[in-house]
Amino acid sequence: MKPIAPMVLSILLAAAAPSSATTIYLSDGSSFKGDILKQNAEVIILKTSIGELALQKSKILRVSDDLSITTAGNRLPVALKDPAMSAGLSVLLPGLGHFYNGDMAKGCLLSGATCLFAFIPVTALFVASGNGNPLDPQTTTTLFSVFSALGLTAMIYGIVDAYREADQMNQRVQ
Repeated sequence: MKPIAPMVLSILLAAAAPSSATTIYLSDGSSFKGDILKQNAEVIILKTSIGELALQKSKILRVSDDLSITTAGNRLPVALKDPAMSAGLSVLLPGLGHFYNGDMAKGCLLSGATCLFAFIPVTALFVASGNGNPLDPQTTTTLFSVFSALGLTAMIYGIVDAYREADQMNQRVQ
């Protein structure tokens, strides 16, 4: 089981850091955003929104600038993303492929949009039936058709984009 404190700290740092900052991914699964102040053969000093962090290079998997970092002239291995896995995860749950790729913002957006498109028509039906005024069949059909089309569009976009994003990440690494 992973320790909770580093994961909570990485989530807080990711949310509070500016989007133009460098992202450093560690071998324990955590990531940190900030500006690199200094580095030597063993440590990178990262300035974050809550202070400075000293990160050991031996525990760094990759840096967002070039998706790798050099230590004594050797590139550290970077895990490639499987585009088919990314697309498959997006089929199971919209946004999950983007989480797999490391794009948390887009994953949350797609998950939220799909849930919203499913939630609105169901809520409308319950509210209407609770008032004693059930929706007429034409309105019900239109409501479900429009929101189903929007949800399906978001889902297809998410599948294709997750695949393409994973493929582009792999091309940048190679």
